Amino acid sequence: MKKITIELFTLFLIAYSLASYAARILITEKAILLEPHGEYYSFPDSYHHNAAGYHFVFVGGVYRVCHLNPQPSLESLDMLRIHIELGEQKFWWNCYAYDSRFFELDF
Repeated sequence: MKKITIELFTLFLIAYSLASYAARILITEKAILLEPHGEYYSFPDSYHHNAAGYHFVFVGGVYRVCHLNPQPSLESLDMLRIHIELGEQKFWWNCYAYDSRFFELDF
C-alpha cells in the first residue's frame, strides 16, 4: 500500500510539473532598456514594435515582462505600473518582475 501511495504521489508531481512548464510565457526578444523622460518611459529609437503583447524590458535595475492589461496568472510576482510614451501615444503598462518559473527566454 505504501509503495502504491508513493507511486501515485510521484505521478501527481510529474503531471503538475509538466502543467506548470507548459504554462510559461515565451519571451523571444532580448530585453530593451526603457529610458525615463519626466513622468514617462520611452523606447530606444531602434525598438519598432507596437504596444500589444508581452515586452521584455530592463527598468529600475530589474528585468521585467510588461503587458498592457493586468495578468491574473502573474499576480504573485512583484508588479510595477509604468507610464509609456510610444510616438504620440501614452499608456500604462503592467510590468512583472522576471521569474523563470513564469517566463521562458528563447532568443
